[in-house]
Parts: sequence; structure tokens; C-alpha cells
Amino acid sequence: MPTVSIGMPVFNDVKFLPKALDSLLSQTFIDFELIISDDCSSDGSQEVCLNYAKLDSRIKYIRQEWNIGISKNMMYLLQTAKGDYFMWAGNDDMWHKDFLSKLVKTLQHSENCVSAFGPYIDIDENGQPISK
Repeated sequence: MPTVSIGMPVFNDVKFLPKALDSLLSQTFIDFELIISDDCSSDGSQEVCLNYAKLDSRIKYIRQEWNIGISKNMMYLLQTAKGDYFMWAGNDDMWHKDFLSKLVKTLQHSENCVSAFGPYIDIDENGQPISK
């Protein structure tokens, strides 16, 4: 059983999906499963996910039979997870390579802690920081 389950709802975001998957698969903390639930994408996202699933056994790819919507897709991911901890992952987000490692360490060493999150930077579609 993995320490962390990462749930990634996917729907028509083929442009950003490879970067999101690469940043998750590059984590220094490797004891995780990545569950991808594709909500009937029609833009090539399915092919990207299938190719990544062939390369890494931690990836479990599921394609919904019909578009069930984001809320049901997220509930499906949460119910499918097997890890001690759960993390949502956007199909257009990128994570620092130590993101999981630092958060899991915090959770494991803080008995009163029930969730953890770190600093983030908003970026545009070209990967450039957005000023707040």
C-alpha cells in the first residue's frame, strides 16, 4: 500500500498534462500511487496518460465511460485511493521535486497535524510567474 495517493482528475488539458505528470514523477518521495481519472477527454489527453502509465507502474489510468463531471470525478478518485495520505493534483499544475517529501515528513512528525500544504507560485500558460 502506498504512503500517498495522488488523485488527478483529467479533462481536455493535453497542453499542460505532460509537465504536470513529469513534475509528479520526478518527486524525491517515491512511495505514491498516481490515480488519473479521465472524464472522457477528446483532445489527446487519453493518449498522453496511457503513454505515461506504460512508463511508470505507479500510475493507474481510468477513463470514465461518459463525462461524469468534475465533482463526481473527484469523488471517484478519493474513493479509489489506497494510501495513508491523499493529495489532489491538477492536470495543469507543476510541483517542486521535494513537495511530497516535505509535506509527508511534516505529517508524519506532527501528531496533531491533519493536513499540510506549502508555498506556491501562480504561473501563466507559458510557465511565467503571475504577479499578485
